[in-house]
Amino acid sequence: MATKPGRESSKDLTTVTKLEIIERPAPPEILTPDQTIVWLETVNPLPPEWFPSETLAMLEMYCSHVAAARVFETMTNELLNKDVYDIEALKTVRGLYTQETRAATSYAGKLRLTLQSTYDKSKKKPSSVKRPWQS
Repeated sequence: MATKPGRESSKDLTTVTKLEIIERPAPPEILTPDQTIVWLETVNPLPPEWFPSETLAMLEMYCSHVAAARVFETMTNELLNKDVYDIEALKTVRGLYTQETRAATSYAGKLRLTLQSTYDKSKKKPSSVKRPWQS
């Protein structure tokens, strides 16, 4: 079919094209229930296109580390609620907790989940506080 000469009509310009629907990634079956909760807490608040397929393995690792850190935090609380502290056990559990939170924080930055990784200087909030030299 040949195209019409001249400008496109308003009808041609307003023709709606089919849009591609992007769905949020579903949690992999390999994740534990706790890791699946972290996955859903992470994925659901963000736009569907936030996690391209090449980042899903990293998101899986992030969920694993967050879930493990929560387990070690629970273990720490249980150790602290006892009448007598087991210092060695507490050191071990807190060390494991620290390792997991460091790894989770690293993945969070790489996945652009932190405020620092998504900060845009051009959208900086104006300061509402008057400086002493401005009065």
